[in-house]
Amino acid sequence: MVDSTAPQKLNSRVSEPDSASLPKSDGESTPDVPFLRDIGLVTTLHCQACCPHCIVRAGPKRTERITPDEAGSWLGQIAEYRDGHILAVALTGGEPFSDLEHLRVISRQAASRGLLVTAVTNAYWATSEAEALRILEDLPEIQILTFSTDVYHQRTIPLSNVENAVLAAQRLGRRYVVALCTRGENDSETDEIERQVERFTLPETINRAHIFPVGRARGIRNLLSYSYSDKPPDAACAMAHSPVIFPDGRVLACFGPIVGVASNHPLMLGNLNQDPLATILDRAEENAVLHAIRLWGPQELIQRMRDAGLESHIPDRYVSKSVCCACFDVLTEPTLVEFLERLGEDADFRREVAFGRVYYLNETRMAETLSTRETPVREPQHNVG
Repeated sequence: MVDSTAPQKLNSRVSEPDSASLPKSDGESTPDVPFLRDIGLVTTLHCQACCPHCIVRAGPKRTERITPDEAGSWLGQIAEYRDGHILAVALTGGEPFSDLEHLRVISRQAASRGLLVTAVTNAYWATSEAEALRILEDLPEIQILTFSTDVYHQRTIPLSNVENAVLAAQRLGRRYVVALCTRGENDSETDEIERQVERFTLPETINRAHIFPVGRARGIRNLLSYSYSDKPPDAACAMAHSPVIFPDGRVLACFGPIVGVASNHPLMLGNLNQDPLATILDRAEENAVLHAIRLWGPQELIQRMRDAGLESHIPDRYVSKSVCCACFDVLTEPTLVEFLERLGEDADFRREVAFGRVYYLNETRMAETLSTRETPVREPQHNVG
């Protein structure tokens, strides 16, 4: 991830992400990363594996992918946005390494435009340390890697592949994280995998996150074990600073459970087949609902829903400490989505969010835009004499 100059005021209230397949760079998730400094790119939905917990239902039969021409256009728009405001692009999927030539072309296009390139992979290709080294040497543009593994990945991809990939990354000086999906708070199998991973990498390079029953994972709901609370988590969202682009052109605010929400909602930012990226991201800069979640988490929005008399539509229990779960639950209820759309247009709410961003995140753009709009235009004075 890129460094930030934002103050540390929210760190104690930040939740962990709920998907190990998030398009991250080094596994850390804090609000210290400024808005729109990195962006995710789902290069393909094809994958050698067909994991039962996959949030985007990737698999061997999926053919959707970004074409080289689309990648060139979209990466050009990413690099040009606000004269280089976006610094990094995270290539994810599916399995980006399922077509090495396709990945090579896209990573080179990104690097040639001055973007830091990161990638998420299941390491199926790292059948030996020598093979892993050869493949990573042939992809020098990819400087940061996330290796995904868990109980379900290991049905088709042995942990030794991840070890080979990690050792190759270490030899080449590439930064990396090993991402583990866990089925709940008491998951002994994942505990054992984590112990095995610690044999070849440091604990601080391991990121552990809950599986959420979205996408194909809806079919394993009875295998997931969570603790619940009657209150939403009192935590800010740490992941919504980084939008993600899908092969069909959709731009979502994050790569979390909201990818499983089929209908329109405030975190569906736009589509590149309809609008230029700059238009979509400029709108996102002023998306009050999105930034309220970044500032205070969904619990603030849920309280406003209660105040508006929508108690019967609000969930009566929440996965403990899971911002992603609460956000997903709200966005799948049409009445609550309609309320959020209205709230996002409320002038007082927008002003509160804009100046909250200044205070907590040192992000001034939204407040400056609102201030400009609210400043009355005075007629020029002419001296008569």
